[in-house]
Amino acid sequence: MAALVFTAVLAAQLGIPLSRLGADDQAQRFGWQMFSGSRGFPQFTVVTATGENEIKADDFLLRSRVEIDVVNALPPHLCAVIEGAVTVNWDTGSYRC
Repeated sequence: MAALVFTAVLAAQLGIPLSRLGADDQAQRFGWQMFSGSRGFPQFTVVTATGENEIKADDFLLRSRVEIDVVNALPPHLCAVIEGAVTVNWDTGSYRC
């Protein structure tokens, strides 16, 4: 019985990712490429009362991960940690602090 349970668990751990391998170019849950996908961060600019400061997202994030929506997560954080921030701008949008 123990050998049967062991074999079933091992088959699931290998079978599920193998079934997703090559299914799509995007990172998929339970696939080998789940965390291997990478994309660059948009360029963020923080506007303060004294002017604009270009921000490197790499200074605030450890690494780019496909499943994290940086555009929704980083602007509120930038507003909280950068003194006097009024607006955070990026390529396709803006966030008012």
